Amino acid sequence: MNKILSKRRTTFVLFLEGFVSVSLQMLMMRQLVPFIGSSVVVSSLVVGFFLASLALGYAVGGRVKENHIEKLIKNLTISSVLLGIGISYPIMDISFTFLNALIDNPLIETSIVLTFFLAPAVFLLGQTVPLLTNFYKSSRVSEIAGDSFAINTIGSVLGSIVTALFFFYFFGMGATVLIDVILITIVMFLLLDKSQYLKKGIIMALIITVTYFLNINYEKNNFKLTNAYNNYQVIDEEIQGELVKVFKMNRSYSSGLKKNGSSWDYIEYTKTILFSHLGIKNKEILVLGAGGFTLSNGKRVNENNFTYVDIDPDIKEVAEKEFLNKEINGEFIAQDARVFVKKSKKQYDAILVDLYSNKSTIPWHLLTKEFMIDIKKATKEKGVVVFNIISGGMFEDNYGKNIYNTINSAFSYCHSMPLYFTEGKTNLLYICKNIIEKEKTIYIDDVSRSPFEEMRTKN
Repeated sequence: MNKILSKRRTTFVLFLEGFVSVSLQMLMMRQLVPFIGSSVVVSSLVVGFFLASLALGYAVGGRVKENHIEKLIKNLTISSVLLGIGISYPIMDISFTFLNALIDNPLIETSIVLTFFLAPAVFLLGQTVPLLTNFYKSSRVSEIAGDSFAINTIGSVLGSIVTALFFFYFFGMGATVLIDVILITIVMFLLLDKSQYLKKGIIMALIITVTYFLNINYEKNNFKLTNAYNNYQVIDEEIQGELVKVFKMNRSYSSGLKKNGSSWDYIEYTKTILFSHLGIKNKEILVLGAGGFTLSNGKRVNENNFTYVDIDPDIKEVAEKEFLNKEINGEFIAQDARVFVKKSKKQYDAILVDLYSNKSTIPWHLLTKEFMIDIKKATKEKGVVVFNIISGGMFEDNYGKNIYNTINSAFSYCHSMPLYFTEGKTNLLYICKNIIEKEKTIYIDDVSRSPFEEMRTKN
């Protein structure tokens, strides 16, 4: 088939392909969060695979000498399958579960998933630009290339913005996948002869149907909500012989409610430290990372005023309707935790820092000395900050050691208390007091005031 495309139709195809390609990149970044978290490492892998595949697609597409439309239609069909099925949550879940059992290396697992699902789709879509340049009317190669890439890039820009700021928020992940597959279908029909409508229409209808069931229908049956930040689930699960109502975010056991009204052990232990041992009452308490809003839930909260900060604006409504079955006890602010403490003019008597994007990943910008210093500034003098850190309980790994160093670079006086002394990761609580001036004296053999200072210490 040697169909000649009009400039208007060629322009529209270039635009939509650019839109879908970058939307696919955004989708992959978001779909990886429940399995590996969000970090610059994950983002760099996705961007790297995307650009490498795109470059290879440009090179291969530029070498096709005939049947350009047929080649493009074939590429679009395969890409829609990879997008609608390969990027779906259940396929990603199966892939990571299998790879984790086989390899147990997050970076290698992610690279394999990107190789099988993202790379080939982007490679095929990337061939669109050089294939369509054959239909531009101009004697200047530079003008053809410039116009083609400009239109494609405009589509890419809008694909990034609209996907992240509109599709994710208003429709969710599954619907965004389906929208992109429908856009590919529209592109394909712009290229087809009318004689091919029925045959290709049946094929694309089947792909769209499978996409719907693997994405939208799956989400309806398994999640309370999906958005740009989280996949929410509320399930009843037996844990250590006890039935617990679990609030799951991105596959992580974010919060739990037992029959007696208590929550996870680290939350109850934090309550004991703050409200029983330290006797904090009628004070201002800041919680960075809302979870299921369980710190202020129950009878032991001593009439304190709670402020919860979380980047996800939907978390409050989901927790109230699906998990707590009542309004939260406290104020909720939807904002990035680092932005909030940086701009905060208010100081708090106690702060709980519990910031995880999945079961074991803290976003990198929430784990730096600069962030710790901002937290300290938001804490009243002699106030208390509790950090919930999931790492090796006895500093077996560099990650745990470096977190210790980072926290203590801002807070001079902290206790670190593992919740359990077990092999592997556990909840490690850092209880830090905001003492403004650091005591520089150390005891040595020649000069030690320890006997006198011990006597002056309150019993």
